Amino acid sequence: MADLHERLHTTDDGGCVVVNPERVVLGLVSREALEADADTLIADVMQPSPVTFRPHIEAGKLPEYVNSQRMRRALVTTSDGVLVGLLRL
Repeated sequence: MADLHERLHTTDDGGCVVVNPERVVLGLVSREALEADADTLIADVMQPSPVTFRPHIEAGKLPEYVNSQRMRRALVTTSDGVLVGLLRL
């Protein structure tokens, strides 16, 4: 978490996406989880296997689901889970 705290101190998003070296999405670290001690492992505080959306989804279909789930962001990935983008909502 110490590394993450240092990287995020300049952002206003308040959380981050966790990916492996191949950019496959592993999880999300919430704003609240950032309160963890510096020696805490990210794996211990991240939400594993977050909901993701494919690039071909129609933009008009996204808001209803996202609003019903009270999501602050939507992850866009390939079918293999590789991060393509992030929509802030």
